[in-house]
Amino acid sequence: MGGTGLANETINSFDITTIGDSICANTSASISASLTGNPPSGATIEWFDAQFNGNLVFTGGNFTTPILTTSTTYWVRVCPAPYLVPVLVTVVPCTFPVASFSSSDSSICINDCISFTDLSSGSPTSWSWYFFGSSTPTSSQQNPTNICYPNAGSFDVALVINNTNGQDSIFIANFITVNPLPTVVASNDTSICLGSSATISASGAISYSWNNGLGAGQNHAVSPITTTTYIVTGTDVNGCQNTDNVVVTVNPLPTVIASNDTSIC
Repeated sequence: MGGTGLANETINSFDITTIGDSICANTSASISASLTGNPPSGATIEWFDAQFNGNLVFTGGNFTTPILTTSTTYWVRVCPAPYLVPVLVTVVPCTFPVASFSSSDSSICINDCISFTDLSSGSPTSWSWYFFGSSTPTSSQQNPTNICYPNAGSFDVALVINNTNGQDSIFIANFITVNPLPTVVASNDTSICLGSSATISASGAISYSWNNGLGAGQNHAVSPITTTTYIVTGTDVNGCQNTDNVVVTVNPLPTVIASNDTSIC
């Protein structure tokens, strides 16, 4: 005669939550699956590349796909359960940024200031400029202006841009050439008597311009009636300019007084 007994059965009830992705072509996607509830002991999450007879491509909750060029569906299951859940990766058209720029000038003189223009494509939304050797080493403006260079030399410029799809950068070595100023030397200060003249001159450049109405020329004869400072501006082959000056001091004529006229026998 048989006896009575109790049978125990564990029923597993759980949910699988999946998260797909939307990416640009030629990039990888990050998709995931997670379990809630009461999954079976030792359950693992497996990813397949097809619903039927697919290849096992990954085991685990967070799957980084290979680089994709078209929208792709992966299939995930909780082993040992046989049921597969689709997870979609959508490949959408994307415009990536391509960095490019120009400047208002690339060969300048010490203390000159220039502006830069963003020529990038792909509708960038942020800009990071790097002006090596300038008094404004960085800028986040799209088109920076008043970028000044206090020292002579050749200097690099870099631009990093971003949009919602990615980042690009451009680096140009020795993009800006800063030329030194010429050493303009005017002749020594001199003194003349009222009514006399002096010759003043300058050196150190290839062309010269003087104030006080003298105009162009390396040498000038001057006859001021009062002490006068003459300023010369010299320009070199790079168009850089510097100045010097010469002072012509005018001394008054002496007042000579002779004795009164007289008569003799």
